[in-house]
Amino acid sequence: MKYLIAQTLKLLFILCALIGSVVLGLILVLAYGLSQLPDVKILNGCLTTSMYQIELCPTAKNYISLQDLPESSIQAFLISEDIQFYDHHGFQWDEVLRSVEENIETGKFKRGGSTISQQLVKNVFLTPDKSVKRKLMEAYLTWRLEDTFTKDVILERYLNVVEFGEDLYGIEKASRYYFNQSAKKLKFEQAAFLAMLLPNPKTYNSSFKQGQLTEFARSRISDILSKAEAFKRVPESDLEAAKQRFNQVLDQDGSGFFQTNEAQDWILEQTEQTEPPN
Repeated sequence: MKYLIAQTLKLLFILCALIGSVVLGLILVLAYGLSQLPDVKILNGCLTTSMYQIELCPTAKNYISLQDLPESSIQAFLISEDIQFYDHHGFQWDEVLRSVEENIETGKFKRGGSTISQQLVKNVFLTPDKSVKRKLMEAYLTWRLEDTFTKDVILERYLNVVEFGEDLYGIEKASRYYFNQSAKKLKFEQAAFLAMLLPNPKTYNSSFKQGQLTEFARSRISDILSKAEAFKRVPESDLEAAKQRFNQVLDQDGSGFFQTNEAQDWILEQTEQTEPPN
């Protein structure tokens, strides 16, 4: 009996030692990984993003400040990507839980549930690989980002680096490419189109390639317009004007939504120092 107790205690000791070693190892690996991460404060200046090698610089010609964008355009992105952006601290926990449940069920990282802050961290600091280690780093950097910058700064940097199509980064370039005008002049329904591209811009911009809005694009834009009305995110006059313009486009079977694009070659080939065409 004493022998069995002794053996059991010995096995428990070995098991505890193994678990302790694994936990300690994970802590050391995580601590080392975090020590290698960049300081989020570099977002104050000019930098090149790690994922796409795109320069993000507030002094660049194609960089646009948040205060220069129409409020309705800003709301289009918040409605589409992160409607609680100004209310959370970097994470939407209900989305995180749903993401974890779905990923466990499928056995792979299938669902993201990323906030705008998380998306900015991924675009600027991390590579696109999907692993537990990278998700932990993303969470840490998102927490640091939210703790360091105001919401307006985070949103402004995000809109200037996010992808809207192949080799097309930032809302100013996107606005000139799709609508041949500065993002300062975007109408609400146009901003809604740009916002609906974000989950998968290289696929969703097929609307533009075809010269008219696809059924999917029409549905997504209509959804953003409806949510803007339901949540009262856009002045009623702006919303009604956007609905009228959008309905006219739908009456024309989705054609006429995009403006002439004489500036496209300039958009894709320009450097940060190139002046836009008149």
